[in-house]
Amino acid sequence: MGCLPKGHNVTGIDVSRKQIAIARNNVPLAKYILGDFLEHDFPNGHFDAVVFLYALFHVPRDRHSHVISKIAATLKAHGMLLITVGTEDVAYKERAGFCGSAMAWSYFDARTYMDMLTQCGFEIRKTLNEKDYGSDEKHVWILAENKA
Repeated sequence: MGCLPKGHNVTGIDVSRKQIAIARNNVPLAKYILGDFLEHDFPNGHFDAVVFLYALFHVPRDRHSHVISKIAATLKAHGMLLITVGTEDVAYKERAGFCGSAMAWSYFDARTYMDMLTQCGFEIRKTLNEKDYGSDEKHVWILAENKA
């Protein structure tokens, strides 16, 4: 893992080479993995915290519970998760020209995610409705503690 000046080890994972390059430019001392979180084997109880922002809804929603369970498994007891989730039920939508690429979304409403997090052993600590930044999408930020 990459050790930052304050002693924090940071690991980033993304399927996009471009996003890894941007992250490496901003946080050069972190460790980066080019790959899919769901296909990478992190040790159980390995991380103190996981930040999963603007990513879950790009995974087909029938796999969202699996993603959250995998996050819970990688966290230490009392580890923290910061995640963004959707606010409405959308089975699937696609936009061809999003940031120059085709992009797909699928998500549940925020209450469903809070229930899903609780079922996976998390305790919700705080939620925040995201401000509108000109997009038609709304998100909820959830901070949750791994109680499993």
